[in-house]
Amino acid sequence: MVNAQKEQHELNRIIDLRKTVHDDTSAWSSSGHPHSAQRPLDSHAIAFVTAVKDETQYCVCLKHLDALQIPSGYTVERVAVLGGGSIPECYQRAMEASTARYKIYLHVDTYVVYRELVPGLLHLFKTYPALGLVGVVGSTRLPTSGIWWVNNPLYSYGRVWQNSLPGFPVSLLGPANR
Repeated sequence: MVNAQKEQHELNRIIDLRKTVHDDTSAWSSSGHPHSAQRPLDSHAIAFVTAVKDETQYCVCLKHLDALQIPSGYTVERVAVLGGGSIPECYQRAMEASTARYKIYLHVDTYVVYRELVPGLLHLFKTYPALGLVGVVGSTRLPTSGIWWVNNPLYSYGRVWQNSLPGFPVSLLGPANR
């Protein structure tokens, strides 16, 4: 019974967050700038931002987020954007809706398994105050296709864990998964 109530609560959270992001027309001031640009960022808030196309996958994503270690004194905000035209549009709307200083952008089918992710990232930002962005994967050269991971293994960085067909490698990035 408790699990069923928790799942229902998560489902309601998804619906409520969609209404918050899409129905919040007051987020813009008369100058045309979002309120979050005018308000100071909350240095003790972390927002997990997700463009949601599949609510079932998002429920799994939330279960992984709920298992993360969050340092004492920090609050967590989950911003789900449903029905956006593109991922950049969804991320932009969520960024404008949140005043959290730390924003973690996740694809809906990304499941964070490293429980100490948040304390580790906070440590990086405190150690290197000029640091503005941390990424998971990327490339030092963009191939002519414009797709950074296609035919570009020597210049790709990071590590990708995904469900693969048997016999395929777990990660295809870089010679040493730098």
